[in-house]
Amino acid sequence: MTKTIFDIVNRVFLSTAIGCFIGFSACSSGSRTGKTDARSMDVGGKVYIWAPEIDTANKSVTGACDCCSGEILFLNQTDCIWLDICEGTTSVAKGKYRQSVDAIELEFGKTIASRYFNPEREVDTNAQPEYLLEKQTIKARKIMLEPVVVDNTVYLRILNGELYYAVPTNETLETRIDNLKSDGLFQLMND
Repeated sequence: MTKTIFDIVNRVFLSTAIGCFIGFSACSSGSRTGKTDARSMDVGGKVYIWAPEIDTANKSVTGACDCCSGEILFLNQTDCIWLDICEGTTSVAKGKYRQSVDAIELEFGKTIASRYFNPEREVDTNAQPEYLLEKQTIKARKIMLEPVVVDNTVYLRILNGELYYAVPTNETLETRIDNLKSDGLFQLMND
């Protein structure tokens, strides 16, 4: 069974609560923190990476786990893609987002597309194809992102039960879309 994009949101949020909380507390102790107006953030056209721990020294996020990180692609001023990366599986969901004073709300439909390692290759390394694609129907979801400032860097705190954070990367949106196209996920998600 493949892991879906929201399996991780649900499973990881429930199973790593203490570790994520401790990780954030350790990273942010003594740090200047605050909030910012989500409407003032220009996220359109940017790639954000999400994970459970803030690395203030490198102004990034990290996670010492197999299934607790991914990306958010803000395609323009209203459309987004959520990527879940877990043990050789990448799952993606297309959605819409809107910005309010307190948060950025992501809303995803009922369809996800996944690319996962062909389990037959565990026994026969020559089995083809190396990766399989699958489209699934799941329950529609909303994810809230609250902008917080830690050591003068704005992070997006994911407000769906646990402490996860997102920060922009240097990777371009075009590069990530090209990667999704070459993996077959972009076409599958848009069918």
